[in-house]
Amino acid sequence: TQLEPVPIPETDKAGVYKTTIRVSDENNAQEGIKPIAVTVTDIADNSSTDVTTIELKQISQFTLNLSKGLNLISAPLKPEAEMRLSTLARLIGPDLSFIVFYNAEKGRFDNFFPDSPETSLSNRPVEGGVGYIIVMKNATSINLNGTGWSDVPGSNEFTLNLAQGINLIGVPLNPGEAWKLSHLAAFIGPEVNLIIYYDVTSGKFRSFLSSFPEASLANIDV
Repeated sequence: TQLEPVPIPETDKAGVYKTTIRVSDENNAQEGIKPIAVTVTDIADNSSTDVTTIELKQISQFTLNLSKGLNLISAPLKPEAEMRLSTLARLIGPDLSFIVFYNAEKGRFDNFFPDSPETSLSNRPVEGGVGYIIVMKNATSINLNGTGWSDVPGSNEFTLNLAQGINLIGVPLNPGEAWKLSHLAAFIGPEVNLIIYYDVTSGKFRSFLSSFPEASLANIDV
């Protein structure tokens, strides 16, 4: 994003140099660790160069629209700081009734309420690829900022671990092409039994089986 040398001015404190370089929001550089060369030259034209690194993150924004009643969602972006269910609850605001998540350790669905204490065991971190049922008193929209979920900074890979039995999930990354539930089922493989999704239009949970034809009305977009 910056090819030419950038002069760094001296601050009010002698011997201390400082500058700020804004990375364009339209840059096409990949995320990851980037080398930064720093060269110091004195009045006698003696110079010394050292290399440091920075981590480049492409910060994105996503507007999440929540309907009145049930909403089956996952966090579309990884926040810069850890977000817990209490953070998400405050972000949603007073229209939130409660949040439901699947407790894989106990094999049951658990709830988090907005008035639950910060130290509550149900106040879990919001994780990529994990699904949450958001129950709303009224519809609202929230803006989320962050980067894409990935196993390694700068990569487009994310490992989604599926346990035997129930898994409440969301697709953490855009696959780059139009996906339907049939594509997701084929990607998971023969171990998938069925996929359940929430149909906002009818207000009902519906099922998709791998044996369903491609033209099935249940074969919705991911």
